[in-house]
Amino acid sequence: SMTVYEMEGFLRGKCLPGDMMVNEGNAQYLVRKFSELQSQNADLAVQLANADSKCGELAAELSAVDKIHNEAVFITDD
Repeated sequence: SMTVYEMEGFLRGKCLPGDMMVNEGNAQYLVRKFSELQSQNADLAVQLANADSKCGELAAELSAVDKIHNEAVFITDD
């Protein structure tokens, strides 16, 4: 990832990023990097949706277990 200082140098044409491809222009580089970020964002959104779904399943399961536990009759030696 670039620091602010490195980004300023890149935008002013004073330096180039290390992962810039041969014959790639500044606009092409930025489009490629933004596309990579969009792809990562989409992957993370899917992971978040899966985690949210799993949390919902676990909450429902816990609720069912709590209901069974609360309705159970316990025999004690008292």
